[in-house]
Amino acid sequence: MGGEKGDVPILAITAFDDVARRIELFYLGISDYVIKPILEEELLARVRHLIKGQQFYVESLRQKQKAEIADLAKLEFIANMNHELHTPMNTILGFSTRIMDDSADNLTVDQKEYIQEIKQASEHVLELVDDITNISKIEAGIVDINIKEEHLSPIVETSVNQLMPLASKYNIDIQPYTIPDSLQVKVDPLRLHQVLIHLLSNAIKYNKKKGSIQILCKSLANGSVRLSIKDTGDGLNEAEQKNLFQPFNRLEHGSEIEGTGLGLVISNRFMKLMNGKIDFKSSKGQGSTFWIEMPSA
Repeated sequence: MGGEKGDVPILAITAFDDVARRIELFYLGISDYVIKPILEEELLARVRHLIKGQQFYVESLRQKQKAEIADLAKLEFIANMNHELHTPMNTILGFSTRIMDDSADNLTVDQKEYIQEIKQASEHVLELVDDITNISKIEAGIVDINIKEEHLSPIVETSVNQLMPLASKYNIDIQPYTIPDSLQVKVDPLRLHQVLIHLLSNAIKYNKKKGSIQILCKSLANGSVRLSIKDTGDGLNEAEQKNLFQPFNRLEHGSEIEGTGLGLVISNRFMKLMNGKIDFKSSKGQGSTFWIEMPSA
């Protein structure tokens, strides 16, 4: 493509001997030029070069359009998959919960365990579908982010309360924490909630037996707020730390733990989209601390 004036490359023939005037040709949209007197070999070489460049541009545009069509098809497929799987999974979860609530006294211990396994498997499928949908939208650049000033405390409280059953299941103590009621941050509350769910669930699942979790909050000198989640798990070695934010990465010592391997990747992308960041420190045998930083309001 010649300059920004059109799709057809333009070759100028000029008698200008002033460099500045020849450079001006490019601002007019000229792709290339030859200077009089014309040498046939030079003219042919420059024409061939422009033709090859145009062919490369057209092919690049075609491949770009092909990729965009493929991306749209992928997103449409994932959206349909999300809907088609959510409907039966929610039905299974609903009936499983109803059976446990209405008929618990009539079920044997084994039957209760079977129903619990059905619920857990259904929840895992829904988590996988939601994570794949989120990462696909992020990669396509169509994820919705609605940043506004929000009180931090209720978002954290909602996230903690949602995961209290999981903490009880793993016998993990989420210690009392303090976040000033007046503290506000500039975030998308839905995306921040999703980030906290990922971080807290990891701190629970990868903790040691009868371990604990600390939630710490402080304001930074750069105008950000840091929220830290500290666990008492096994911690991470250098190799695990290096690949931590890679999609579908699973820790070797936690291979038996259900998960998609996308939680931290999604959390990292969400924090960047909210003008924040996520980071961590960890030592093998000494637990891990993950924190997020977000702009204060």
